[in-house]
Amino acid sequence: MRYRSLLLSLLFVGALAASACSGSGATPTSTLASIKLTTNPNPPTSGNIELVATITDANGQPLDEAEVFVFSSHTQMTSMAMNGKASAKGSGQYTLQTSFSMNGSWKITVQVKKPPLNITESFIVDFK
Repeated sequence: MRYRSLLLSLLFVGALAASACSGSGATPTSTLASIKLTTNPNPPTSGNIELVATITDANGQPLDEAEVFVFSSHTQMTSMAMNGKASAKGSGQYTLQTSFSMNGSWKITVQVKKPPLNITESFIVDFK
């Protein structure tokens, strides 16, 4: 009987916590801003490369004065990584000059911070 009461109490607390977290006030990040990632050269090759992140707000307008961070790792050799802060170029464009030492697929994650906005999007980019 004691275990049954404990189990019912845990189920009640779990249900209460789940309902508190499922509020309809949450807005998907994709409606707050959009991140587009391109490379120069395109298609990307190993060696020196420029990553260009173009950020637009929910209305499609360029998002300036943000902090943009780039994180990447090789999808097959995760110990190979590159991180950096992109430089603002205006009109919602942020660039990072870097070097990728190996061909193959890289997971490149772009994080945009402009309070209260804090969004992250990942891209798989194939280097030839």
